[in-house]
Order: sequence, then structure tokens, then C-alpha cells
Amino acid sequence: MLAVRGTQVRWSSSSGGMKLRTPAEYAPPAIDDPLRPNAPSLFSYRWPMNSLASGAHRATGAALVLGYSSVVLGGALVPSFRERVVATLGRVPRPLPYFFRWCVAFGITYHWAAGIRHLLWDYGFFGFNMQHVTRSSIGLYAGAFATAVAACTTKVTADK
Repeated sequence: MLAVRGTQVRWSSSSGGMKLRTPAEYAPPAIDDPLRPNAPSLFSYRWPMNSLASGAHRATGAALVLGYSSVVLGGALVPSFRERVVATLGRVPRPLPYFFRWCVAFGITYHWAAGIRHLLWDYGFFGFNMQHVTRSSIGLYAGAFATAVAACTTKVTADK
């Protein structure tokens, strides 16, 4: 490569002799060029089930920490916090409390089951191959989903 007055110039020997090429001849293709390869994005490939399960385990853990921390801090710092929450939930449209209950139940059960699975892996109680990991990840999702649905459909009454 040779620099001429601030511009890069390349020598080419493809035709047998040396030829000076201008920057326009070796410039990269334009962005909208159909022959230009696209860089892979986050959604270009199918994610392995284990990485989705690991991400869901971390996300449910973070959501549980944020949710429980806000409830504890709200209860400690705001007077009559419980009455305000009950009054607010009383004004929410009917399907939303079931959805909130499902989200909490799914987060708790999924995070708990995935944590148990990680402990079993750490202590070597069962194999760690991709087929087993994929099946156990699907089982985690199915079990947490079913448990959350059961929690949503169960009627809770207060004893007086």
C-alpha cells in the first residue's frame, strides 16, 4: 500500500504487470449493495434452549428481587401501603389480577426449579449433555407454566 497526498493507493498485479488503482476501484461496496454480506444480528440465528433457559433464570431472579424489594420498601416507608395496594388492585380490570398472579407464580416456580437444576448439575447428579439440557429446559418451562396456571385458577379465601 502506498499513501499519496493523504489518499491510500494500492498496487495490483492481477494482469501480470503492476497497475496503480485509484481509491474508487478498491472502495468497499455500498451499504445497500445486494452482494454485501449482512452482519449477523441478535436475532439472525436460532438460540439454543439452554441459553434461553439461562436468560429466563436470570430475568426471573431480577424481576423477583425488584418486585419483592419494592413491596418491602413500600410497606416500610409508606403508611397504609397494604390498603393502598388493595384499593388500587380493586380498580384494575378483571383479567389483570390473574395475569399479575400468573407472572409472580411463574417467576417463583421457574426460578426455584432452574436453581435446583443448577445445583444438581454442580454436584454431578445427572449428565450434562446438550440433549439432556434441552429436555430439562423444556421441562422447566412446562412445569413452571402449569404451576402458574394452577396458581391463577385456584381460588384463595381468607379465613376469619
